[in-house]
Amino acid sequence: NVSYNISGYIASKPIFDGNKLSCIIKTDQISNYRIKRKMLVNCFFYYETKERITYGDYVSIKGKLELPKRAKNPGEFNFREYLQGQGIST
Repeated sequence: NVSYNISGYIASKPIFDGNKLSCIIKTDQISNYRIKRKMLVNCFFYYETKERITYGDYVSIKGKLELPKRAKNPGEFNFREYLQGQGIST
């Protein structure tokens, strides 16, 4: 899988769970391309942290881009469609 460099502003309250951080980022740049969009980001740290990461911070991260899986059963909650309805692309 290809890794990308993603830069932008944290656009939601970061949620910490042990060594995992989840938040929405409004991107300025993805790798060498100026791409503006909202993305759901899940970051995993080597250690538990809650320091210095907050709403409005400008961050640069490196990672893989994945679409959420589609719902497989009729009537099942579709997280991908939910995010798209919120204007969030990945």
